[in-house]
This record gives sequence, structure tokens and C-alpha cells, in this order.
Amino acid sequence: MGILLAAIYAGFLYLFRTTNWPEIFLTSTNFLFWWYVVTSALIGLVVGLATLMFAVGGAVTGGLVGSESGGGKAGAVAGALLGLLGGGALSLLMLVSVAVGRLSLIYGTYLLHNSLLLTVSGGAEWDQTKLMIGGFLLLLGLVMGKGSGSSSSNKNSD
Repeated sequence: MGILLAAIYAGFLYLFRTTNWPEIFLTSTNFLFWWYVVTSALIGLVVGLATLMFAVGGAVTGGLVGSESGGGKAGAVAGALLGLLGGGALSLLMLVSVAVGRLSLIYGTYLLHNSLLLTVSGGAEWDQTKLMIGGFLLLLGLVMGKGSGSSSSNKNSD
């Protein structure tokens, strides 16, 4: 979605503001960078709350199962600890996966934006290393985001 909005924004800049491609590139990649920063903060908040809910839900479920299985108070505590570990491990894996994907998007866009250097004479030079690494990180973040989104929506496609 962010890349589509940045492309629309670049087209708008070209049609109504300037035909200077370096300026369009810098402006649209700056927009894309801030898009990923803001959306990552919102997604991080949602994933953080989900992580907390999984860990607490695992602890509560484990405690109930432990006490109902005849273990008494010790069984409830052991079940709660095992549930907390299970729920916490699963949610930590989810949190790390989302964080790596979002950080790849942010840093990849940052590198893309900084790969174009404007010279004193008004020309533009590309830092090809930043361009290639930034493009790779952006692609990695997009693939990671698409993989997590498509895995939940295509479960019954077998």
C-alpha cells in the first residue's frame, strides 16, 4: 500500500509540480519512509498488545488446565508457567518476525532515499551500494509482510 501511495504521489508531483526526477525521487521516498515509520508504530502497538494477550491467555489457560487435572495449587502454578512460556514463545516469535519485516521496510527506504546525492552543480549522483542494499531490504520487508498476511488468509486453500 505504501509503495502504491508513493507512486501516486510521484505521479502527482510530475504532473502538477515538477518534472525534475531527482526531486520527485527524493520527495516520494521521503513520503514512503515516513509512511513506514508511522504504520510500523501503529502495527507495533497492535502486535505488542496481541503479544501480551497471548502470554496472559497462555498463563490463564495453563493454570486452569493444571488445577483441573488434579494437581491442585502446585499443578495450577506449573500449568500457568508452562502456559506463559508457550504463549510467550509463540508471541515473541510473532513480534520478532513483524519487527524484522518493518525495520527492513524502514531502513531499506531510508537507504533508497539517501542513495541519490545532489551535487553542487545541480546534477545527481547515485550511490549504487545504498541503492542495491536499500532495494533488497525493501523487497525483503515487502516479502515478509506479504508472507505473514497471506498465511492467515490462505489456510483453507488446500
